[in-house]
Amino acid sequence: MAVGNRKQQNASLNGSDRGPLPGLSEGPTAVSWSATGDRTYDGGVTPDDPTGVAMVQVRVFGIALDNEGEHIILLKPVAEAPAVGNLLPIAVGEQEATSTLIALSGETPPRPQSHDLMKTLLDTVGAHVERVDVTRIEQGTFYAEITLGIAAGSLVLDARPSDSIALALRAEAPIFVADDVLEEEGIPAALVESARTEEEEPDGEQTLDEFKEFIEHVDPEDFQG
Repeated sequence: MAVGNRKQQNASLNGSDRGPLPGLSEGPTAVSWSATGDRTYDGGVTPDDPTGVAMVQVRVFGIALDNEGEHIILLKPVAEAPAVGNLLPIAVGEQEATSTLIALSGETPPRPQSHDLMKTLLDTVGAHVERVDVTRIEQGTFYAEITLGIAAGSLVLDARPSDSIALALRAEAPIFVADDVLEEEGIPAALVESARTEEEEPDGEQTLDEFKEFIEHVDPEDFQG
């Protein structure tokens, strides 16, 4: 389905997850951990204090295409009805969109996707995803954090929202968005719900049926790295 006239930058450009404003390359990646939950960062980035920012738990409402053919992940507060409030659109690359669709459908691809491998690695070393947070947007680029539970405490990773969301779905971990980001960058849910109702089959299963057909006929060599 198409989503509005909102200008979205190509998510594959410099590997970034884009918002409605032009942006440069993705921000610095920083890793830190603390048994007490305090977060420290390097690379000259000072994210919002996790104890002072209102976060809203969201779910993946769906994957859409904007008017320019860019893939958009739509995030919706879990406490709101489908046509109520705002949706947060995040432009992502085609591979990330496909990976998210696979996780949403519950299907198993012939070969593991990158995010499947991430989940396997975490399981192997005894770590787990505690939560994912979309914390801010700067110069048109969304920033996210993955909080891992490890033996020493909590490990916080700076990550792209697209990778964070795809991993969170596989780990069944909660996803949160900063309330101010949702308020400033969100689009009316009623508009998206109206467009989806008009374009989908009456039973709403067209997209899932198409994906299942793809899984049944895909060549395993297509997934080999």
